[in-house]
Amino acid sequence: AIARHIGADAVVGTRPALRHGRYTGGIVPPVCIGHTKRTLTEHTFTALGWEVDYATSAAYADSITDVPLLEIVGHPHAVYPDAALRTLARQRHWPIIGAQAG
Repeated sequence: AIARHIGADAVVGTRPALRHGRYTGGIVPPVCIGHTKRTLTEHTFTALGWEVDYATSAAYADSITDVPLLEIVGHPHAVYPDAALRTLARQRHWPIIGAQAG
């Protein structure tokens, strides 16, 4: 539903749990965080038959847990980052978007 709403071809993320058509507040494993997010993203691209040039690709993230995904692209961006990601983004000269950018 989210992919359709934003016009995306695919979405990678943690899925909410449903019971009898209602959200339970739980999640369906795997949890899309850290190295799992990177792996799920790569597997999704492969499953769709997409040949991705990671060196020219961009990724946007707000959490230090997203670093494995940010590290595989040529254009990583920290968006309203948590303190740890903000520090790392400054060290690596990654663009920072959002509150107190830069």
